[in-house]
Amino acid sequence: MATSKSENTTAIIQRQALELDIFQYFSLRRYFSELYAGVKKECTRYSYRSFSADLGYGETNFMHLVCSGKRNISTNTARTVVEKLGLSHARRKFFLGLARFDNARTPADRSSILEELAGLIEETLPTRMSKDQFAYFSNWHTVVIRELAVRKDFCADANWIAKQILPTITTEKAQEGLDLLVRIGYLVPDPKDPSSSLPSRLIPADTHVRSPKEAKSAALFRYHNQMIEHGRTSMSRIEGWRRDISGVTIRIDDDTMQQIKKEIQEFRARILTLSENCNVDGKQIYQLNIQFFPFTEADPS
Repeated sequence: MATSKSENTTAIIQRQALELDIFQYFSLRRYFSELYAGVKKECTRYSYRSFSADLGYGETNFMHLVCSGKRNISTNTARTVVEKLGLSHARRKFFLGLARFDNARTPADRSSILEELAGLIEETLPTRMSKDQFAYFSNWHTVVIRELAVRKDFCADANWIAKQILPTITTEKAQEGLDLLVRIGYLVPDPKDPSSSLPSRLIPADTHVRSPKEAKSAALFRYHNQMIEHGRTSMSRIEGWRRDISGVTIRIDDDTMQQIKKEIQEFRARILTLSENCNVDGKQIYQLNIQFFPFTEADPS
């Protein structure tokens, strides 16, 4: 029979799990790390062994291994864990999807599961506008179409748009993207043109586009996943003189890591300035991916 203490911690875990917005997570490691931190804030003597026991793993160090990225919640035990968390409906489906995502072995499997997760998130968004904004940020070709609209020769015709984009998209995809951009107001008739009612006179409404808070994390995760994949395939489909793919493996400390991140942020800002000051007749649409990530565990000290 469970003690009152374990009953109390179980209730706290379930309350904390409901307070966390699981749709903003794409790693159960980070989700459980923040869940554990929330429970420990209420129960200062709470331990990872207790956390493991409350989630059905017995008094082991299993959840510490999960939170430190050394183990995954298996797809077999995920259903038991989600019951312990008290998650239901869309939250339950998303949790089980995250477990499959963490255990996926191939990039193709991860991409397929990511699409499922994105669909679940889209279903939970509160308004049509937020759903449309989510669709914009999570589909790479709509971002490219919006940038194409800056060109003087831009024609709001699906056939024309489809022919401009690499890798090739269908006219149906081009039309969906164009309709979406108009519907959410990212493309508008040019007020300086007397024939602005013509579709070929559409222009971007603003210099920059920002994502809605409720869609930002998930949409950008999906967006960057797609763009990284395009960067990979560009090595075989784009001529060398039109691309630059390079990398360097370095040994650094945490202070240098933070300094490099700052350098990347400043570099990105300079690139945006160069783009904004570029000759308005520029016709090429490029994607710049900057990838900086560790191959070793964080220093526990």
